[in-house]
Formats: sequence, C-alpha cells, structure tokens
Amino acid sequence: MTNEQIQALKAADASRIADCVNACEGISTENLVNNVPLKQGLAGLNKRIRDAETQRDELLAEREADKALIAELGMVNELFLRAKALMYQSGGTPIENSLNPIDAWLYDAESAAGITLKVGGEDGTN
Repeated sequence: MTNEQIQALKAADASRIADCVNACEGISTENLVNNVPLKQGLAGLNKRIRDAETQRDELLAEREADKALIAELGMVNELFLRAKALMYQSGGTPIENSLNPIDAWLYDAESAAGITLKVGGEDGTN
C-alpha cells in the first residue's frame, strides 16, 4: 500500500469517526456502551408483536364464533323452509295476525324476507 493510499484511508476513517460522533450527539456514553436505545426499541417491538398476536387470537376466536352462528342460522333457515313446505303441502298459506302462531310466524318471516304471497300457495320475490 502506498503512502497516498494510507493517507486516503486515514482521511476516510477520520470522516466516518466525525460523522459517528455527530450522529451520537446527546446520547450518553452509558447508553452507547449498553445499547439502551436499541434494547428499548427491541422491547417496544416485542410488545407490539405480542399485542398483534393477541389481537390475531381474539379475531380468530370471533371468527369461530361467527362460523357457529352462521351454521345455527342455516339450521333455522332449513326449519323455516321445511315448515313452509309442510304448510303449502297441506293447502295453507301464511295469514297475517293469525291466532295460529306458526301461520303468524311464517307470515312475519316471509314479510321480512320480502316474499310476496300469491293465490294458490305459490310465492315469488319482489
């Protein structure tokens, strides 16, 4: 290595040292030696990771509860369709304000679903 190359390396090192000193301005020697800002940053990052994992677990639990509710609603819908089919097979139609709770329930359910009742037991949608 030539003398000029050595001088160029020393100048580059001196520049880097000066940049490091300037970048660390205001940070105590203890913090630099013990990497306190880095350790605090890692602790904060670990907390954020734990919080995200907790949130993920809560959302997964809610998703499972939603799946169970959807399955339950599917069973209720199946019961409604069976009751409706039996009623139509027997020649009946849902009656508004019926004293028969099943007729009243079917009328309310079809009204809420937007189903229009037609004469002869046929139904269609609006």
